[in-house]
Amino acid sequence: MVLLIGFLMVISAATAIYAVKLHSVFFGLICLIAGSGAILLCLRKPIGRYPFFVVAGLIVLWWSRTTLEIVSEGWPYMDTVSSVISVIPGFLLMSVCIFGSVYIHRITRKEDESRKSGLEEDESA
Repeated sequence: MVLLIGFLMVISAATAIYAVKLHSVFFGLICLIAGSGAILLCLRKPIGRYPFFVVAGLIVLWWSRTTLEIVSEGWPYMDTVSSVISVIPGFLLMSVCIFGSVYIHRITRKEDESRKSGLEEDESA
């Protein structure tokens, strides 16, 4: 969980830099969403999963779209080894987003279930 919170903080910082340099409201919103997700997950709030899902989804869509644009214009490397090596960082980033989303969902779902069972016990008493 700590690594995923750190991931959101890095995304928030990177998009903050882009937001300032490019005067971009879009990057500013991503910065706020990632930052709020990091804070909520750090506080162990189950609602913190939604900002993580949004940021992860945006990253996966952005990387996929960018890669498809590069492929349609002509891949920059002619040999297979160079092509595979150039794609590895993006696949790692997408893996963090996908598997991180699954992990966050599993962790926050367990917390939701324990809170609901605690509320049911309080009501029956």
